[in-house]
Amino acid sequence: MEVQSDFGNLNTNGGFINDIPVGVHTITFIVNDACNNESMCSMTVTVIDNLAPIPICDESTVVALNNLGFASVGAMVFDDGSTDNCGIVNYEVRRMASNCNLGTSFASYVEFTCCDIGETIMVELRLTDAAGNTNSCMVEVQIQDKQNPTIICPPSKIIECGSDTSAVALGMAFGSDNCVTVNITWEDSGTLDPFCGTGTINRTWTATDAQGQTSSCIQTIDVINSNPFSGNTDPNDTDDIQFPTDLTGANAISCIGFQNDPTLIDPSNTGSPNLIGNVSACSNIWISNPPSDLFLNMGTGDCSSIKIFRKWAVVDWCQAGSDPDLTQNGVGVWVHTQVIMVTDNDAPILLNAPADITIGADINCEGVVSIPQIAAADIDDCSPNISVTVTSPNLGGNGYGPFTVGIGNYSATYTLDDGCGNVAIHTINITVEDNEKPTPVCNSGLSTTLPVVTTGESSVTVPASAFVHSSTCLLYTSPSPRDRG
Repeated sequence: MEVQSDFGNLNTNGGFINDIPVGVHTITFIVNDACNNESMCSMTVTVIDNLAPIPICDESTVVALNNLGFASVGAMVFDDGSTDNCGIVNYEVRRMASNCNLGTSFASYVEFTCCDIGETIMVELRLTDAAGNTNSCMVEVQIQDKQNPTIICPPSKIIECGSDTSAVALGMAFGSDNCVTVNITWEDSGTLDPFCGTGTINRTWTATDAQGQTSSCIQTIDVINSNPFSGNTDPNDTDDIQFPTDLTGANAISCIGFQNDPTLIDPSNTGSPNLIGNVSACSNIWISNPPSDLFLNMGTGDCSSIKIFRKWAVVDWCQAGSDPDLTQNGVGVWVHTQVIMVTDNDAPILLNAPADITIGADINCEGVVSIPQIAAADIDDCSPNISVTVTSPNLGGNGYGPFTVGIGNYSATYTLDDGCGNVAIHTINITVEDNEKPTPVCNSGLSTTLPVVTTGESSVTVPASAFVHSSTCLLYTSPSPRDRG
């Protein structure tokens, strides 16, 4: 007997045929006798698969969104070694309901979006074998956005100092992200010179998405001063330095004034530089104050004058550097010498001038006149040696006296000479008065002769002086200088 099948033959009456696949199969039995007679019959054998697949899923899976904020994940991604006795022929997956999705039907893939970030999405993996047996398992899916946002900086700028450096004025960065929401911030590094306003600002722009991922770019802002203060050296602009004028000749400071008020040579009185033009936040102007003064004595003796060479320096530290030469003009440095003269061109000043004199005559109708002397403290002049002379011709001589003179009006003239060609004149008036009443002494008797007349009465006129024997000052009718000294 022989048993024949598509999966092998047996030469025995019965036995085992292994590895018959699922399906309907025919087995034929053939019998032969010794006379070579043969007979056969067939039977149908049906092999069925009643075992469902054994699913093995990832316990949890992380899915990253692409640059469009989207992810499509095939079903087999969630499989972690599922098996079946006859083989798995189909993998399908679906989403369970979540805040962003009501759930999906089984398909070969599932989709995720930005809305799923931050949630745990349950996914069901279903396995099907050739016999139609199915089984499934669940997977926890975490959706992540691993794409950094993109950012485009505004263009770098070169601006003038003093200009608006805000982001509103110089441009904002533009940012985008696969999940839409992006926050734009900026931070400045680098500094501007606090005095000159120039320098470089590095503005770092940062785009941050909802997941805290960032991208950055740098905008460079160069702040320059293309039109620095030029002082009085550039005829093509309005910048200027008006240095104080020289004080010489008619404008010189008087010596006596300087003695009384030494502040007359201070810059507050003699002037200081005046800046005109582009003096702004872009300049750091310094004016030497106090300036450098050089004093020279001009002339000789008490008549010498003072010549002051006052050197002014104007510095723009934004141009001159840290250690400029302040003795001469240079980059950012302007030097000027002002000449100030203190001269003795003033006559001596009498601070307490002698007043006019009035005296009374004595019994001899004469007065003794002494001219007051002038104290040195009453004379104001640069020279310490003042010559004082007194002339009084109608007193009968010069000097201070004393002079004996009759009743009348006189004068005395003081001449103050500082020896430098400056002279002061002062004249006083002198009056000698008779302040006493006359003391008459009458004649003890008086006789006269009457003229002879032919008719009428004879008379005679007698002057009043005939009755006076003597009287003080009676005979003086005009002053007569007499020097009794």
